[in-house]
Amino acid sequence: MFNGMNFGVLGFLQRETHALDRKLLLLTAVSGVANAMNLAVINAAVEALRGDGPSWQHFVWFSLSIGLFVWSLRYILYESTRIAEAAICSVRLRLADKIRRSDLRALESIGEADIYARISRDTSTIAQAARPLFAAAQGAVMVFFTLGYIATVSPVAMLLCLALIGGGAAKYFSNREAYDKGLSDASKQEDELFISLNGLLKGFKELRINKAKSDAMFRQFHSTADQVLESRTRVMILFSNNIIFVEMFFVILLGAVAFVIPVLTTPPPGSVAKIVAAILFFFGPLTNVVTLIPVLAQVNVTVENLQRLAATLDDALAKSSESAAASPVDFSAFNLIRLEGVCFTYRETDGNATFQVGPIDGEIRRGEILFLIGGNGGGKTTFLKLFTALYQPTRGAIYVDDARIGPDNIQSY
Repeated sequence: MFNGMNFGVLGFLQRETHALDRKLLLLTAVSGVANAMNLAVINAAVEALRGDGPSWQHFVWFSLSIGLFVWSLRYILYESTRIAEAAICSVRLRLADKIRRSDLRALESIGEADIYARISRDTSTIAQAARPLFAAAQGAVMVFFTLGYIATVSPVAMLLCLALIGGGAAKYFSNREAYDKGLSDASKQEDELFISLNGLLKGFKELRINKAKSDAMFRQFHSTADQVLESRTRVMILFSNNIIFVEMFFVILLGAVAFVIPVLTTPPPGSVAKIVAAILFFFGPLTNVVTLIPVLAQVNVTVENLQRLAATLDDALAKSSESAAASPVDFSAFNLIRLEGVCFTYRETDGNATFQVGPIDGEIRRGEILFLIGGNGGGKTTFLKLFTALYQPTRGAIYVDDARIGPDNIQSY
């Protein structure tokens, strides 16, 4: 089921769990229908008050509809919670497995802050949105069938409601592109804020004893925080304007029923009250559906962030020098480690070289004690990363006795 679903949070949940099945969708629809039935039965019972009062059949139907509504809603909320948490656990385990098998240089280029943000903040955002998503789907079904009930009372009223809801939806979505771009920009700037915070914590000792560096670091952090403030404020103002519009739209819809319908047609006695009751009944779920849209936009941004991290790690694994089919090699009795023309070049993201260590030539014999000396930035740490094969040489090679270190034996080395 949903093998072709590859969009947004639903695609993410399905890819990670394969649990979005027919039963979940069916009970989501059943819950919405049952809630609409509650309205129909209540209105029928109120209508019966004009005669002998509600019959026992009304009570039975009401009991059945509310029981079905509660049971199905509980199922979809419980199941959506399980699906969301299972998906989060799955993606965390998969990313952690990719991380542990990646090259050190690849992880350094991604950055700790980016990895922390994706695995902690973004996965939590997805989990928090999953349950409201299915509740909103149930609400959408309920709104659809409530509009069907309004059509049985007054087709003109139903058409008027559809026209107003359609116009309101068009107005609501008119700011969608700006909202999505604002969320994406805010997410990138928050990542920069995490990087600055990570630098503050990692370099705390040096910053604590060097006021000039501490002030410069804080100015950078302050600037990034201001950018996040500006971006998120701009996005939330758009969101607030939409909330104001939704509340205004609700009053306009009720006013249209009270003032426009009597002009367009002669409503049957009591029909206007039924329509108003129906609008009051479905407006809560309709509001939930509409207000969830920006949340889904933000969740889709976090899903894209996770996919981008996974793709970056996959690319790093594809370039890794370790062979998955490599058999263990016993180097425990080695006599000599030899470096021939070993070089490593640091490069910017655009490919321009920034710093090079090497070429390094030399022999290290078993049992020797060596000291690395040199000033800051001289390449001591880079040499150790090359020597331990945490970095792969851009040129040259390392030999253990006569065996060259490569994809088939690097893990053994």
